[in-house]
Amino acid sequence: FLCSAVGRRYQIEEMDLHNCGIDDDTLTALSKYVQNNVSLKSIQLQQVRLAVSRLMGRAKICGPSQNNFGQCLDSVAAFADAVNNSRVSALTLSGLGPTTATTAIIHILDRLESPFLHELTISYNGLTAAAVPHITSYITSSRCHVRTMKFSANKLGQRGVWSIVSAMERNYSLISVESYSNDDEDETAVDTEDLPTAAEVLNRKNMLQRRNDTYRKQVEREALDLLRYSRVLLLGLAQIPQAPLVIPIEIQLHVLAFFAPSLTDSQRVRIFQYASSKATLPRLLPSLT
Repeated sequence: FLCSAVGRRYQIEEMDLHNCGIDDDTLTALSKYVQNNVSLKSIQLQQVRLAVSRLMGRAKICGPSQNNFGQCLDSVAAFADAVNNSRVSALTLSGLGPTTATTAIIHILDRLESPFLHELTISYNGLTAAAVPHITSYITSSRCHVRTMKFSANKLGQRGVWSIVSAMERNYSLISVESYSNDDEDETAVDTEDLPTAAEVLNRKNMLQRRNDTYRKQVEREALDLLRYSRVLLLGLAQIPQAPLVIPIEIQLHVLAFFAPSLTDSQRVRIFQYASSKATLPRLLPSLT
């Protein structure tokens, strides 16, 4: 229904599928709805028992206790790609089942690259240490724009949590990370004797969160200042036929860059392109047509 012409009329902003069963066909249909959707902002899959009826193109009947969702890479890949091509800003994947959650979430993390995704929750999944390298790989890559990440109530272990916190050194977007209750029953005192204490890990995480929050505010402030001055120089003078000041564009951009030293070159280029376009100017009067 949601993918039909009638269903598309409803501008749904939040989708919460709680305590229900989803097979690969349902997930594929959900992916089609999410694909290129600009109104949907939040997807929550909580306490969802994912049962797969088709595995890699071959017929397979699965009972409720045989949740092979993580192995059905086609459906998982379609869902991750749909999120990448949407405006979803909050994604919750919790309680997917201990036998399939790790495989499924690993596959999703390896494909996520949405610049609009700012909150990711993967708590209560029983994630094992096998997921740690994929979490660290995601948060240290240019694909990650997440500001809030929650992975509490899993089985990542003390070493796994420390690995993720250490990886935050190379991440500048995360400003809130929840990592509570991640004990691993197979992890012994001998395995963790070379690790920092829980208090030290928490202090380190809080320090990195404060660093990223400070950096984010500074970048936002500098970006606004750069846009303001770029408008005047790149677009304002261009409207004056006999501009009294003629400076090569390369020098203009170099001078403007001093207003935003914290921004990367690509960020400055996007601001310059936005500032120099008439199409981005706000309308002063409502359209009379």
